[in-house]
Amino acid sequence: MSEPISTRPPATPAAAAPAPAGQPLATAPASVCRNCDAPLFGPYCARCGQQVRGSARALSTLLFDARDALIHLDSRLWRTLHALSLRPGRLTAEYFAERRASYLPPFRLYLVLSLAFFTLAAFDRLRFGDGEMPLEVSEEARKEAQREVARAAEEARASGAPAEKLAVLDQVARRLEKSGETPGADRKLDVPPEKACEGIEVTGSPRIQAALIEACKRNVGDRGRTLYRTVVANIPRMMFVFLPLMALFLKAVYWRPRRYYVEHLVFFLHAHAALFLVAIAAMAVRTLARWTGLGWLGGLAAFAGWAYATWYVWRALRIYYGQGKLLTALKFFALGVAYLTFLSLTLLGTVVVSAAMAS
Repeated sequence: MSEPISTRPPATPAAAAPAPAGQPLATAPASVCRNCDAPLFGPYCARCGQQVRGSARALSTLLFDARDALIHLDSRLWRTLHALSLRPGRLTAEYFAERRASYLPPFRLYLVLSLAFFTLAAFDRLRFGDGEMPLEVSEEARKEAQREVARAAEEARASGAPAEKLAVLDQVARRLEKSGETPGADRKLDVPPEKACEGIEVTGSPRIQAALIEACKRNVGDRGRTLYRTVVANIPRMMFVFLPLMALFLKAVYWRPRRYYVEHLVFFLHAHAALFLVAIAAMAVRTLARWTGLGWLGGLAAFAGWAYATWYVWRALRIYYGQGKLLTALKFFALGVAYLTFLSLTLLGTVVVSAAMAS
């Protein structure tokens, strides 16, 4: 005999008792979610995921949100960086084993580390003057600064100043001299732009030829300064073309067992994020070496970073794709050739596009 069907409306969840003082995590006294009106059965809404707390106007709620965000980010970030830097291939394997909640998503991880790398690289060029970055000063101001630096250097030598001070003055003088490599308003080019660009020919496309000649004249006119800056700015964007190309190559090389294209793309996102991380560590050691005067330490860090990156990619291929050492070594060599080829082509394309964009 079947049980009678009850006509009583479903009971609403009882309001939770208020939390003791000092504990911001407490279930709100409402029986429904204040965001989507769904019934509540715990500290989180089952429909929209909003956490149930006290009033949003309470300072304790705001402080708890900040603490929770920092702890959650740190936990995922450090766990991800540990697996990325010390366990080649592990992060990709975990991702496709559907264990994703404990780690940062691949694309976000790549963006964070690429942004950190390119920002630190730009700062390194500006701080130590390695990238041909001319100073933005007028010719008159540059010459006046050169005279002041020369006068200060003469006075320092006459007074027996320490070698460190003289070295700083010499470095400033060289920096000012380098700033003059870009022609000012009162300087003439050794070769007129029309003469330098007259050899450009594009068969069958007069419009493209005219655009290239015009871009050539602009870049010759400022000795390539604008082109250099445009290329540097476009390199991070170029990587979003380069990485999918490399993922296609991996799909062609690792065609058995059959894998989805996204698996190879995620592998390369993780691998390149690891390379950025190694480069950031090498730059940090290089900066420390310059500050301490231990120049050999910077060279050692560069060599160690290159060696570790080479081993890392080979090991990641072997761990994730699960093939033998010899076969992995052969595919690693083919990957290296393809990497240099595609990188050269995409850099060339970046230069061409940047030349057209530079103004």
